[in-house]
This record gives sequence, C-alpha cells and structure tokens, in this order.
Amino acid sequence: MVWSAYLTETANAADLRIRILKLDPTAPNGQTLIREDPVTPNVHNVRIFFRRIHPIGATGGPGLYTVQYVRGDQILSQGSFLIQ
Repeated sequence: MVWSAYLTETANAADLRIRILKLDPTAPNGQTLIREDPVTPNVHNVRIFFRRIHPIGATGGPGLYTVQYVRGDQILSQGSFLIQ
C-alpha cells in the first residue's frame, strides 16, 4: 500500500510518528492502534510524505483504517482507507 500525506506544519520534530488505527466499535475511543512508527524527515521543512508498507489486511483484516501523522498529541495529517 502506498500513500502520500500533506502535513499542516513542517516536520522538523524528532517526535514525529505515524499511526495506523482500525475502526473498532468495542474499543473505548472507537479505534484500535494497529501500528505506530517513527518518521524521520530526510530534509528540513518538509510537509509532504510518501509511505509504502506491506499490506496490513493480512494482519488487521478487512475494515476501515485511519492513518495519522502526529507530533505529540497534535495530528498533522489524517486520512482513511477501506480494506474489504
């Protein structure tokens, strides 16, 4: 799977992370964290990121997933995709 993300702010922070969550009505906040990884910008003052990961449908199964780029508690970019 491949996507791009446009951040609301430049990504110079060392604490920038990417989170993949799955819709889960039984979870307290409605989503389950599937994966979380650090993101290290290759250059300063960037806002656009491209990412490629192996299919998560094999481990997470079908469902609605959300990708977030976060710095601390601040969400800098977010989008969703459906795996059937």
